[in-house]
Amino acid sequence: YYDPRKWKTKTFQACWSVESGTAQGVPSFHNKACDMKKLPHWLLKVNRPTDFIVDLTQSENGMATLIEPPLPMALYVVRVAKPMFIEKLPNENVMASSGDFVRSRKVTINTNLLPGTYILIAATYLKGDESPIELKVHSNFDVEMSQLTEIPEELHMKLANKAFEKAKMIQKQIEERARLELAKQGIGKKQIDQVTNALTSG
Repeated sequence: YYDPRKWKTKTFQACWSVESGTAQGVPSFHNKACDMKKLPHWLLKVNRPTDFIVDLTQSENGMATLIEPPLPMALYVVRVAKPMFIEKLPNENVMASSGDFVRSRKVTINTNLLPGTYILIAATYLKGDESPIELKVHSNFDVEMSQLTEIPEELHMKLANKAFEKAKMIQKQIEERARLELAKQGIGKKQIDQVTNALTSG
């Protein structure tokens, strides 16, 4: 049972904002361009079976917003194999949720999680809805948790490799154009290769 004297509490501030791109809403017939990866995400690592009470509120440092009525919102806990941004919500990976979207200043998840890696996602129903939000995570054992705001390392590597391949392609196009221009001046492939090899060998 919940004992505030013994349970651990972690608090995080975030927001749904058009400027930051986090006011995405959720995918629907009227919001097909929704990018769920931009919604507020938190990374949670659990080392032993743990009880949780997770509160999502439309507030900032404990002060409720003046938005009336409150925005319809929901909170999800998704099990993942490694840290990642969630692109969709397959039911088999959602371990817990606050339920349907409701116009309330506070929604809560009360659940038990087995050891593993999880992502928490806070969402409004409609794209463009803006508000500061506060996430409070109460657990009967200590857990590792942080806001997932940076691109995961594997995606960094993917983007870096993509940029490298693009640079190689551009370099090849430049070399081909140079060869073509030299060929027009009567300089053959063999001569070009000899010059290239001499330059690359130092």
